[in-house]
Amino acid sequence: MSNALSRRGSTGLLANTRPPKFPSDTPSRRILTEPTQFPYTRVVAAKTLQPSSQSFRRYATTTSIAPEVSSQPRIERLIGTRKLPVARDVAEAVLELILDASPNRTKDDIDAAIYQTLDDKHVTPSAMRKLAAHILQRSRSPDRDSVTGRLYALAYRRGDDDAGYSWATMIYEGLIHGEKSPEDRLDEVMTMYAKLARKGHPQALFGMGRLLLEQARLAPSTMSSRFPRIQQLWERAGRNGMPDAWYELGRLFQEKQLGIFDSKQAQHCFEQGARAGSIPCYYALGVLHGTCADELVAQGKTKEAHNVILLSNRYFLQAAQRGHAPSIYNMGLRYLFVNDPQSTLSEAQQREAHAMRWGVAPDDRSAREWFAAASKKSASRWLT
Repeated sequence: MSNALSRRGSTGLLANTRPPKFPSDTPSRRILTEPTQFPYTRVVAAKTLQPSSQSFRRYATTTSIAPEVSSQPRIERLIGTRKLPVARDVAEAVLELILDASPNRTKDDIDAAIYQTLDDKHVTPSAMRKLAAHILQRSRSPDRDSVTGRLYALAYRRGDDDAGYSWATMIYEGLIHGEKSPEDRLDEVMTMYAKLARKGHPQALFGMGRLLLEQARLAPSTMSSRFPRIQQLWERAGRNGMPDAWYELGRLFQEKQLGIFDSKQAQHCFEQGARAGSIPCYYALGVLHGTCADELVAQGKTKEAHNVILLSNRYFLQAAQRGHAPSIYNMGLRYLFVNDPQSTLSEAQQREAHAMRWGVAPDDRSAREWFAAASKKSASRWLT
């Protein structure tokens, strides 16, 4: 990255960079145990892709694939034909036990048989969790949610905390119903989150903060009393290995309607997250510095704006090189040259002005390559 972030000559321009080559298929995402990818956004400014107010998804949600009715065997519909995190014969044996509806076997008997199968095949709890995530992401079977919840619960009882978090989150999202009332299910979720949070589990810390935030949104008068606890939980989550928690906290500081608006605190959170490697934080800092540059240009401070836009470019580049589609698109916008025939400046002068304003020498070839990379990355998100 040091080469990509170097300056060209003495003009202070960002080096002419090419978009990274991304693999044709993106790796599978762990569902419920990792934050969702940053959602797609709309263009609201000529040179910067800004996030819309409704574009931020919650963490720990499932995929949007709806179950479907099929004539395939139940187990085949659950695991398909792709490579599994465990041996296929083990997965089939476990799922057959979970789907066993025999009235002569209790749930405890079935669980004991499952654990015996796993012990015989030396299957770890984390492999069980990965199998659950695979089914949740890939399957469209009507049995998907109930089977996944059972796998997470089984893995958690064998010591996998990530599985416990995922199981609780499925309950919270309404994917596992059972016979309990909504209030009892919420208490069960909070109990699980609190138990994991005491161990420093980052997703559980974030989950507790999310529950408190939703309660505060339902009763806005309680926001001022609840927010310090939310901030504490999300800061701990960020420090404990969930850098995107800093991004979500920064977004809260940007919401004026909550009564906690603080742009400096928002930027501080984004900077903390960027230091920890949060891609959304790189993007947010790119947007913030780009907006600041716009304001400086409006005030006639072109030199100061040039220095700030260089920072914006570098943050976008850091996110783009990690596969963030909106940042990839923004890099294309920065290189894109628009020749204004009505301008009193010559084309050469317009190109010079472009370099001063946007921190890169105009280059339509680079712009096309960045746009193509953004298009490919966006398409792969929906096709995999």
